[in-house]
Amino acid sequence: MRGSSRRVRWAGLLTAAVVAVGFGGNAAAEQQRGGGPTIQMVEQNGELDFAGPTSIAQGQTLRITNNTDPQQVGPHTFTLVKKGRKPYARIIRAHEVDQNGNVGRRTVDSGRTGWNRVFTFQHRGDSWYVDEEGKSQTRVVSAAPGRTIRYFCAIHPFMKGQFDVVGP
Repeated sequence: MRGSSRRVRWAGLLTAAVVAVGFGGNAAAEQQRGGGPTIQMVEQNGELDFAGPTSIAQGQTLRITNNTDPQQVGPHTFTLVKKGRKPYARIIRAHEVDQNGNVGRRTVDSGRTGWNRVFTFQHRGDSWYVDEEGKSQTRVVSAAPGRTIRYFCAIHPFMKGQFDVVGP
């Protein structure tokens, strides 16, 4: 029960922290352009969701694009996680969210460069924070073939998806 209560408290803190204020970041990195598959943050029939491929080849450039209006629905993260695990406290620390809701790091890239490392309760993973419609970020999928990459939005945890990494 105590762990459950702690997760709810951190989830509420993260939501409040990232919605509260405008944020700075590296706009050039967020607007990189490249070919390859795209996962989109979308609103369909009043529901927020991710839309994208179910498999991506290792070495392909993956673009994540926010197609929602943050003035209406708030900001998002695209955060790699293990199935059923959402380590909010580690995500908050990795994005350097302060007590006033300022996000110090929009991009968290742990492990090898690219999308490859999931957040756990012990380790920092890969994540991207976005609070503007139309913004995107690209990174190479560097995870090994055979892995299933699960992701979710730390602000809207019901937004989730996954893709299998296949050989190049």
